[in-house]
Amino acid sequence: VILGGGRRHWLPKVSRDPEPPGEEGRRLDGRNLIADWLREKKRRGLRAEYVWNRAQMEQVDPRRVDHLLGLFAYSHLDFEADRDTGPGGDPSLADMTRVALSILAKNPRGFLLFVEGSVEPVSVFRE
Repeated sequence: VILGGGRRHWLPKVSRDPEPPGEEGRRLDGRNLIADWLREKKRRGLRAEYVWNRAQMEQVDPRRVDHLLGLFAYSHLDFEADRDTGPGGDPSLADMTRVALSILAKNPRGFLLFVEGSVEPVSVFRE
């Protein structure tokens, strides 16, 4: 599970970002790492989804998804006070943590969840 911002670093220079008008990716090697990630998961027969806004993340069914990539901002995520809370906006850190836990908790071997906010990171480890 990968959730955060920085979508510009996943998209090639020639690709338009879905949110800020006129913005495009920053990758100069021409690779779309989002498409590569999805293609690799599909090739391996894994259940994966990519989302880029709050409404899409809320539609994720943890029973049907084992790998989730959510890139919610072109650059850095906004602070909570500045966050767009509408359906096309960004999920909160708490929302992202809940979704991550609902997917990771299915792993019988345990998991490590690393949550990083603007203040101090928190790690959750379960065996």
